[in-house]
Amino acid sequence: MVIHGTDRVVVMSAAGVGDSWKQIPWSSRRLFRTLLRNVFADHQAQEATVKQSPLDWTIVRAAVLKDDPATGTYSASNTVKTTKINRADVAVCLVDQLGDPTNSKQTISVTA
Repeated sequence: MVIHGTDRVVVMSAAGVGDSWKQIPWSSRRLFRTLLRNVFADHQAQEATVKQSPLDWTIVRAAVLKDDPATGTYSASNTVKTTKINRADVAVCLVDQLGDPTNSKQTISVTA
């Protein structure tokens, strides 16, 4: 991306990765340790790669995704307990992060 002149990247990961492990419900922890362990490992590798990048980055860790219509609201922080969120609201959050340097070089969890 650096070669192409990109200076900012916002990527989506999953709540529970890295230091957000305690923010997710026990049921999600069980899934990440068993059925989704390969997906979880991929998210960990992705985050490590992004964090080593010279780019201005933000990693957005999404809660459990729902297919309901957008509500227009979401909560993004490093401390909130995650539950569920509509895919459309995650999309809004990702776009919002592109133009907002507040969470530069940070990971945030997003939930409804």
